[in-house]
Amino acid sequence: MSKALDAYITKYSEPSTHLIHTLPVFLKKYVCVIPCYDETIEFIDRLTQHHDAHNALVILVVNQPATQPFSQNKLNIALITHLKQNGQVLWQHQNMSYITYKKSAFILAEHAQKNTALPVKQGVGLARKIGADIAVSLINKKYISTPIIFSTDADATLPSTYFSHTFYDAKISAWVFNYTHTKDNSAISIATHYYECAIKYYKEGLAWAGSPYAFHTLGSTLAVNALSYCAVRGFPKRPAGEDFYLLNKLAKVGNIQALDNTLLLKARASNRVPFGTGPAAQNIINANEYLNHNQDLNHNQDIKNIETLNYTYYAPDCFYVLKDTLTFIHLLLCFYQKNNQLQVSLNHTFEQSPYCAFIIDALTALNIQKLLTHCIKQNCTQAQFITQFTTWFDGFLTLKFIRYMTEHAYPQKPLAFCLRNAPYKKPANL
Repeated sequence: MSKALDAYITKYSEPSTHLIHTLPVFLKKYVCVIPCYDETIEFIDRLTQHHDAHNALVILVVNQPATQPFSQNKLNIALITHLKQNGQVLWQHQNMSYITYKKSAFILAEHAQKNTALPVKQGVGLARKIGADIAVSLINKKYISTPIIFSTDADATLPSTYFSHTFYDAKISAWVFNYTHTKDNSAISIATHYYECAIKYYKEGLAWAGSPYAFHTLGSTLAVNALSYCAVRGFPKRPAGEDFYLLNKLAKVGNIQALDNTLLLKARASNRVPFGTGPAAQNIINANEYLNHNQDLNHNQDIKNIETLNYTYYAPDCFYVLKDTLTFIHLLLCFYQKNNQLQVSLNHTFEQSPYCAFIIDALTALNIQKLLTHCIKQNCTQAQFITQFTTWFDGFLTLKFIRYMTEHAYPQKPLAFCLRNAPYKKPANL
C-alpha cells in the first residue's frame, strides 16, 4: 500500500503535504478533513463532544479566496485565534499547526493569509485536496491506522457511529452517508427541504433506471478509501462540484457503498460556492414570494405549498428513457459489428423502446460513435463493451443525457409533479 501512496504523495499531492515531515509522532485511529471558510467557532466544540473525538484527528483547512483580504474575514480570524489560544499548540511549521483541544486533536492548515489563500477558480476543491493529501501522508506514515479519509463540513452534526460504522474493504472506493437538513420555520430551511427532495428524487431516479452512478454527491457525506483516492489523483481543484467529480472517478475504480447512518446538515444560505445546496435554496426563496418575504412561516404547513411552488426539476420521463437506454445498450455492439452503420445499429438496438428516436438522438449527440470505433478497434467482446460503455457513460455523461432529454423532449416539470409521478413510486417525504 505504501508504494501507491508514496507515488501519489511524490507526484500529485499539494505542497502543504510536505510541511508535516517534522510533525511529532502520534497515533490516531481515524482522520477527518473539514474545509473552513467563514465558519463560526461553535462547530469546534460540537466535534470535541463526538463519541470518537479522542480517536480521531481533524484536519481543518481554513481558507478564503486570494481576492479577499484576510483582515476582512473576522470569522476566519476568530476560528484560528480560538484554537490557538484555547488549545495546546504542540507543533508549528509555516502555516501548519498541530493542536490538542479538550479531548480532540487538530491539524490546522491556514490558507487564508495573502501568500497562502486559494485561487478563486480552485476554491473548496483545493481546500479539500489539501486536507485529504495531508491525510494520505499521515496514513502512509502510520500515524492514522484506518486507511479511510473522512470528508465533511463544518455545518454537519455527525452521528455517534460516524467513524465506527464504516468498515474498510479494499473493493470499496468510497462510502456515502445518508443525510438530512435541519428543519425550522425559516425560509432557508423550507427552501432547502424542497431542494433536498429534488436531489434525492434524482438519485432514486438513476437507481431505478439501473445507473451505476446513483449515489449522492455531497462533500460533507463522504468517506474515501485512501488507495482509491490516490488512484484517481485526489479531489479536483474546482470552486464547486469537486465532490461530484471525485465520486464520478471513484466509481470507476471500485464500488460506492451507501450507508444508513444519517448526518444532520444545517440549512443555510451560502455564497461560499457558485452552485450547490446553499445557492439552490436561495434561488427557490427568490422565486417564491411567500418565502422571499419570510413572514409567519411554519415548516410543517408551508412545505405543503409545494403544489404551487415556483420550482421545476427533471421530468420523470427522463428516467424512463434512461432505463430503456441502459436496458438495451448491450445489443448495440453486435448490430454495429454486422453493418458498421451507426444510425442503423442504433435503430435496431432500441426499436423495442417507445423512446427510440430520443435515445438515438441523444447518444448520437454525445458521440457514441467514438466509443464504438474504439471498441471495434480493440476487438471488444459484448461483455467488454458493456464495461467500456459504463466507464464512458459515467455520472457526468448521464447528467448530460438527462439534460439533453430536458431540452429536446421532456421539459422540466413542477417539483410536486416530479415527486408525485416518480418512476420508482416512492416519492421523497414532504
